[in-house]
Amino acid sequence: MTASQGALALEISPIEVLFHGAVLLVVEHNGQPYVPMKPVVDGMEMDWAAQFTKLKANSGRWGIVKITIPSNGGNQEAVCLPLRKLPGWLMTISPNKVRPELREKVITYQNEADDILWDAWQQKAATPSTPRIDVRALLLDGQSDLTLDLPDNVQAALNARAGVLAGEAFTLIREHLRRRIAYHAVSGRPSSVNEPKALRVIAEGDLGEALAHGLILKVRHLLSHAEYCVDLSTQYFTGLQGALHDLGCARSH
Repeated sequence: MTASQGALALEISPIEVLFHGAVLLVVEHNGQPYVPMKPVVDGMEMDWAAQFTKLKANSGRWGIVKITIPSNGGNQEAVCLPLRKLPGWLMTISPNKVRPELREKVITYQNEADDILWDAWQQKAATPSTPRIDVRALLLDGQSDLTLDLPDNVQAALNARAGVLAGEAFTLIREHLRRRIAYHAVSGRPSSVNEPKALRVIAEGDLGEALAHGLILKVRHLLSHAEYCVDLSTQYFTGLQGALHDLGCARSH
């Protein structure tokens, strides 16, 4: 969000840093430190209006945002710069082009301000904050509580469906085993089936192999049909070529 857009509300109190008689601020935005720029400019005793115009002219370069900061006099809207970009912005000010009485202060800000503010931010980040409520953890804990009873109508619907689900599983497994027996019968091994494996599938209700086998069977049928069509087409074109060849020979005579 640029300075031309609406201000962002600050939820965490700003960090106040006393620096050569001025009170500078560091605020948090999206987990990153930002610096309200007016206190910095005022601390160097420079004209805020002129510096604000320069910031707005290159708002994309500096990444400035407007943040609403709480204060004793009420909420104040502040133009803020990412702390990481403060040294670069300070170096755009030439000490030789400011009033002589301001030169030393500008140089001091260029040499020290960003380090002081960064140290204050690091100390704040290292201080344990009040634990926040983890909503997702609470939801997961609630979903893990399986001691709660279902509503009567939901439980009744589930009980009625249980028999149907079991019937569908029974039919699927039965047809799968029948396909296995039929497949082995074609190979000269009638009624050949791995009984221990079949009993395990029935006991565990593992439908994965049954579903996979049914799908593979369908694919095999499609491939067999495709091969048959290719063979038929090949025979047709071979016969057609022979007929055309015979016709050409007859005309030559």
